Amino acid sequence: MDTSELLEKLLRFEDLRIIGRLRKAISFTDEPKFPQWFCEPSKNREDILEEQYGSSLSLDNKTAKIKCIAEAIERYCSEAISKNNLVCNSYNSLENAVD
Repeated sequence: MDTSELLEKLLRFEDLRIIGRLRKAISFTDEPKFPQWFCEPSKNREDILEEQYGSSLSLDNKTAKIKCIAEAIERYCSEAISKNNLVCNSYNSLENAVD
């Protein structure tokens, strides 16, 4: 799968309301100018405090967009963990811990 196909598939996450809009970031650096993108939080996630949900830069525009969307999806997934099922303890105290 080439980058165009991958980007097209990843942009569907916006339609699914998992990520918000993908927007071009303003670059404040001098030369060279790298493509920079950021992703807004999805509108169906009111509990998100950040204005910028995923961001990236790369040597080319498509790769920067792909990295940005992947970062936003990663953040979405990490927030979907139920705190009731999360166990916080030391390795030695956990009975079935995997090393």
